[in-house]
Amino acid sequence: MVLVVVVAVALTLVLRTGQHEAEHTTTTTLKPTQTQATTTTTSTVKTTTSTPAQATSTITLSTASLTTSQTTQPKPVESEMSFELKCNQGSTNEAVRAYKETKNYCWGWLGTHTYNWQTNLPVDKISGEVKIGPSEGGREGTLYVEISRDGGSYTKVWSRNVKASDTVRFTIPLNGENIRAIRVRVSPAPMSSNWISVDYSDINVTLKEHAGVIEHNCHEGVHLEAKKAYEASGDYCWGWLETHTYDIGVEKKLEYAVIYVKLGPTSVPGATSGIVDIMISRDGENWEKIGSANIIGGGPIKVLAMKGLDKDFRYIRIEASNKTPGHFIDYSAIVLAVKD
Repeated sequence: MVLVVVVAVALTLVLRTGQHEAEHTTTTTLKPTQTQATTTTTSTVKTTTSTPAQATSTITLSTASLTTSQTTQPKPVESEMSFELKCNQGSTNEAVRAYKETKNYCWGWLGTHTYNWQTNLPVDKISGEVKIGPSEGGREGTLYVEISRDGGSYTKVWSRNVKASDTVRFTIPLNGENIRAIRVRVSPAPMSSNWISVDYSDINVTLKEHAGVIEHNCHEGVHLEAKKAYEASGDYCWGWLETHTYDIGVEKKLEYAVIYVKLGPTSVPGATSGIVDIMISRDGENWEKIGSANIIGGGPIKVLAMKGLDKDFRYIRIEASNKTPGHFIDYSAIVLAVKD
């Protein structure tokens, strides 16, 4: 296995495994600056190691430190509970369609980007950035931001006249409105005369009711399976793992949980689906399921939200259910609202 670690501004992970039952290709991009982001390399480190499977990995990290602690410590407590939804993570309802059209989760002559976290949360405000297509200027239209309480019907909360190739930013107060979905929409939409499109979007959701906030993702190597994953694949996130388990180090009461998860393998994206369970535990031995979801195998990152739990816990686990054998957790991140 050859592992190439490139330290840069953004994080891009591409994994190709040669000797495996299925070709395993995972693409994850975090914190982009534009639709088709370019990467500026600051330093390069090459390491060669030997593992049972032949693999080539390219990793672009957002920090220069390669030191990873295997003991999870909560990040500093924040003043608010917020989470990000990005089209290039595949978080939109339109992601699979876009990818089939263009091999890109963000754009594919789309008139909408819809983010649905599947449970109602009290939202204080939403902010975001939307890039309008096509790249050729001259066309004009309107950008709408809409919210939904049921994931089916939408209400306009903001609009602005835009031109093709514009990048538009907005912040909208919602004062604790209970919603479960946000949609950005353009008019005239593709397939109409003089159309415009949504080429890229990045949404930040801030909750009205919040407590302390803990954030982690598997790239930090803080989950309990990180060492096993790295030994198997040269990457902290995946290594044919059925679980990612995070130990926050001290018992807290869980109010809200937002979970990002990508399910593998990725040999034929979208060909299969599996069940992912979210579990919590006070002692790391006795587990309680607090949620589950059906997720496309090899598909984009799925965002799950849970609220009103008010349960004591120290460990949170993302588990590929044994009801759907052959699937693995390829990527995970957690954003938790907790109180003492």
